[in-house]
Amino acid sequence: MSQKKAKKTRRETDPKKIDQAKLKEALDNLTPEEAEMFVSALELAMKKRNIMLVGYIAAIIGLLVGIGAAFTIYGMREPGQFVGWAFLIPPALAAAALIGFGKWSRSLKK
Repeated sequence: MSQKKAKKTRRETDPKKIDQAKLKEALDNLTPEEAEMFVSALELAMKKRNIMLVGYIAAIIGLLVGIGAAFTIYGMREPGQFVGWAFLIPPALAAAALIGFGKWSRSLKK
């Protein structure tokens, strides 16, 4: 019984099911100061999301280029030479990109 209530509550708060008419009415009733604050918060959220998207793309590119370079280094090695370190570089590049862009997006303030 409690699972049905939990599902019902979850559906009621689902952001995809927001009534557009109620939202428009609520936005129309905002004072100019509240509307300005709402717009600035929305712009900040969009900037953060764009920065994170660029970070994800940079991580993917870092992985692809790094794996290509690692396989090239592995293919050009002398027999018996250890080049396993080359396969540690691509995840390190991806992690650095994700951490860097994540910190940058979190550092944005109003």
